[in-house]
Amino acid sequence: MKGGWKQGKTDTSLLMAYLSKRWGLIDKIGSNIWTFNNPDVDYIIRLATLRRWLHADKSRKVYLLDEGLKHVCARAPRAALLEGIYRDLLLAPAKAFYMTLK
Repeated sequence: MKGGWKQGKTDTSLLMAYLSKRWGLIDKIGSNIWTFNNPDVDYIIRLATLRRWLHADKSRKVYLLDEGLKHVCARAPRAALLEGIYRDLLLAPAKAFYMTLK
């Protein structure tokens, strides 16, 4: 989601996720956003934990990566992390979705 600073992107994303869960479109919400005392959102900040969360079961999930551009940088120490995120979180689900459309 794109927009200016303090325009409500994070709140809108959380609202969309909550409503999607309430309406039965998804089963679980994960995010790197700390939501105080909220059992509806799994707080996940490590890639290994995110991978386990994604592949633990076949439930429908959404993961909200807040301030994603801060995490997508060209620094060498994060190259493997970014490649993993791109491969596991973007390409695999998109391919699975595409295969269901055929």
